[in-house]
Amino acid sequence: ELIAATDGFAEARKVGEGGFGRVYRCDALPSLPRVACGFAVKTALVGVGAQGLAELQSEVRTLSAACHRSLLPLLGVCLAPARACLVYPLCRGGSLEDRLYRAPAALQRLRMLGFETPPPPLSAAARLRVLRDAARALHYLHTLSPMILHRDVSAGNILLD
Repeated sequence: ELIAATDGFAEARKVGEGGFGRVYRCDALPSLPRVACGFAVKTALVGVGAQGLAELQSEVRTLSAACHRSLLPLLGVCLAPARACLVYPLCRGGSLEDRLYRAPAALQRLRMLGFETPPPPLSAAARLRVLRDAARALHYLHTLSPMILHRDVSAGNILLD
C-alpha cells in the first residue's frame, strides 16, 4: 500500500531526507481516513534487521503515547525488516529552515509541497508563534513520565502547516 501510494518511493515524491531516512508525500492511503493535507511517509535508509525492529517497536509505542497540539501524530506504521515506515500528516508549509533561509534546495522542497512560487517570508509574529509552539511541545515531552528527549531539535525538524 505504501509502495503504491508513493509510486514505488519515487524521487518525484521525495520531500525530504534526514537522519532516519527519506520522506515521501502521498495523497491517500486506503487503510487510513483521508486527510486534506495528505501524508508523509518516512522510510528507514536501510533495512532495520531484528535488533532495529525491536528498537523501532519500542519507539513507536513511545511516540504513540505522546499527544500534543504542536506534535505530529503518528498515523501508521509498517515495521517490515526490509523497509520500516512511519506515516504522519504532511505539513505543507515546509520546515522552519526552508522558510527562513530559502536556499535553492529549500525552494525545491517547497515546490514539492505545492508552492508554485516561493512563499512570503515569515513575519516576526509568525516566527514568535513557531518558537512558542516548539517550546511548549518540548516542555510537554520533557514532563511526560517517562520523559521523552527529542535529541534532534533543529529548524529543519520544525514543520509548518
